[in-house]
Amino acid sequence: MPGRTLPMKGAGEVTSLGPFYGWHRSWPLPTLRTSSDAGGVVVEAAPPTAAQAGISEAELARRLADGHVPFTARIGPELAAFGWSAIERGHIGGLDLHLTIPTGERYLWDFATLPEYRGRGLYPLLLQETMRQQGADAEWFWIGHDPTNEASRRGIVKAGFRLAGHVVQRVNGALAFTGAPDASAETVRHAAALLGLPSSDPAP
Repeated sequence: MPGRTLPMKGAGEVTSLGPFYGWHRSWPLPTLRTSSDAGGVVVEAAPPTAAQAGISEAELARRLADGHVPFTARIGPELAAFGWSAIERGHIGGLDLHLTIPTGERYLWDFATLPEYRGRGLYPLLLQETMRQQGADAEWFWIGHDPTNEASRRGIVKAGFRLAGHVVQRVNGALAFTGAPDASAETVRHAAALLGLPSSDPAP
């Protein structure tokens, strides 16, 4: 996974392997509008087909059996976007991180908008509706993206997530989590615990 170099207090330079964002249910959610209001956008906890998600039938069955909750956004009868919410276990493939997700937390992953529906604001809308529909049982929601994916960053921030910090690689190859300068200590602590990584001082 490509990364970028960050300075870190007392540790020279580290490479950011990806930003990580959190949202707590006590935080406000921004009001969103989409350009897909004809017929409305319906978000529900329902799986896409394997073909729609670009995965095999076996992988779709594995995700459902492992307790991952799928969410889809439809415009009329047509699937427009989808994503997954991990409840007990998760995996960040690009970093080979296996997550044990605490009770009351969710890790959102593999969200995608079908090409013909991109540019309409569906990604942040789907993220928000996923958080609303699971908010009675979860207080923390987490999500990350590849450091070069600016479109994902914009959608995540637009949905109301706040930057918790970065997964970083030290010069010795070890991974750690460095908190964002304006992230609360509680947010950084929860994020590092979810990722199973030691936390470091934030980049200045």
